[in-house]
Amino acid sequence: MNSKVNYHDQSVLSGSTYFAALRFVLLPLALLILANIVFSLAVFNIDQLVAELKGLLVEANRVCAQSALMGRLPRG
Repeated sequence: MNSKVNYHDQSVLSGSTYFAALRFVLLPLALLILANIVFSLAVFNIDQLVAELKGLLVEANRVCAQSALMGRLPRG
């Protein structure tokens, strides 16, 4: 019976095991990067929509104020 232990074989991963283990690091990293890109694009689009809405509200407020000054709207 051979009771010798080859520590070198136990401490070094084979190439296929190493790359198989990498997927547990790289896949979540890739998913986080993709989620970050999607979230950034969504926030950018929401910011654009909010800016457009603010512009429309300012314009509507200006038109209402001008109409009220001209007597077209009841003052209340």
